[in-house]
Amino acid sequence: MRQVLIYNGTVYISDSNNTPSAIVERDSTGAISANQVNATVLNPSNATYLPRSATLTATSTLDALSTVKRCDCTTASQIQTLPPAATVAGLQLKIKRLDSTGNTLTLKGNGTEVIDGSNTQAIAALGHMTVVSNGTGWDIL
Repeated sequence: MRQVLIYNGTVYISDSNNTPSAIVERDSTGAISANQVNATVLNPSNATYLPRSATLTATSTLDALSTVKRCDCTTASQIQTLPPAATVAGLQLKIKRLDSTGNTLTLKGNGTEVIDGSNTQAIAALGHMTVVSNGTGWDIL
């Protein structure tokens, strides 16, 4: 899955090999320039993340490649860990639970980071939660 990012009005898209932390720049005609840009150099607070969805069926650490996370806990409970808040300041993630089983869906801050004051938040059956990185933790919207 490729990442699309708008930064200061310029559209960036992940390289064809989906190299971690590397994106390539498109010029005004849409052509890809020869120079790769390291994504960690970009200031995330000026970035706009375009909505893309991913369906998750197991515990994982979330990323910024898709901003809509659809979690199916039908076969097992899940713990979804948020990415480090400092690396994705301003990123908004929407998490939707797809099932109504007795399994649980837990959203967890990275390391000791908190989500509205707690390291974990439960998402009820068929429930949803939207969180945004404030650079040091996560806020529930």
